[in-house]
Amino acid sequence: MPKILIIYNAKSGHKQVKFSAYCEALTKGGAEIEVRTIAPRFNLKDLLADAGNFERVVVAGGDGTVSAAAGLLQNTGMPIVAYPGGTASLLALNLGMPANAEALAEITLNGRAVPTDLGEIEYLHYSRRDNFRRRFLRRKVEGKRDKIYFSVMAGCGFSAQMVSRAQSLKPQWGQAAYWLSAFLSLFPRRAEFHLLMDGREVVTEGLGILIINFEKIQFDLKLVGKAHARDGKVEIMIIKSRSLFGLIPVLWAAICERLGFPRHHVPEVMETYQTSEIEIASLPSLRLQYDGEILKKTGRFKVRVCRGAAMFVYGAEELTKVTNPGAGQNQETH
Repeated sequence: MPKILIIYNAKSGHKQVKFSAYCEALTKGGAEIEVRTIAPRFNLKDLLADAGNFERVVVAGGDGTVSAAAGLLQNTGMPIVAYPGGTASLLALNLGMPANAEALAEITLNGRAVPTDLGEIEYLHYSRRDNFRRRFLRRKVEGKRDKIYFSVMAGCGFSAQMVSRAQSLKPQWGQAAYWLSAFLSLFPRRAEFHLLMDGREVVTEGLGILIINFEKIQFDLKLVGKAHARDGKVEIMIIKSRSLFGLIPVLWAAICERLGFPRHHVPEVMETYQTSEIEIASLPSLRLQYDGEILKKTGRFKVRVCRGAAMFVYGAEELTKVTNPGAGQNQETH
């Protein structure tokens, strides 16, 4: 009888799959399940302290919660199931998780786990007291160096502003909250960026930067055509337009590709790079977002790809693309 640990966040959307029906399907499939509910103040590390006693870990929450769990369990070989419990559930979408309780339970029990890249963000964190000393007393403060992990994408500038505004809109608008938030931010502030990657420095300007590990966003659209989270690299996308109207060609290209037409490059509105490690400095300091979670403003942070660090369980269709290179573009197997 397989033992399944479920980390459950009751405050997440849970609109795609009924959680009680999912647990019932797991039990009928012969699994012994243990559900640990995330409290208002919780320590995820404590909830996962004995994860090695289970065959698989299911994280039923938002993408940020799944990524945090993957960061804690990285390089342990523990299979992780991304339950589509968040508002957007982009990780579950990219992994091919079905929005059906019985089908999801079947994949949870029998789906194959594949080594998948995690993104690691290293940044300086300041307490309120430290911020007061820095800003008002003009004292030098070291700050605490923290690391967080993302699975789908991270970013600074426009993307963080959009995610931040969407937080209050999600209860009423669901996934549409992100699109509505973007509409409310038509003219975001531009910033100057200094990028250090692969031994070279790039200086540029734009509305923000996206760091993409998995390619799909809402409605199965792809922002870029070659990010597949198993090549040890992330796509760096610098938004160069002066307003969000300039992103219409990018969105249109994604829609055309979704409909089966060739993707056309639009270099005039974005700058793209591919790297395994990057240091980003911005002027002014900008907020960061990772998998829908918001961090405070920072003027400098580093991103590193932890290749194959997470063992994510894939749905049947996405698994075919991973194990059969001919089924997808530039896919690698592990």
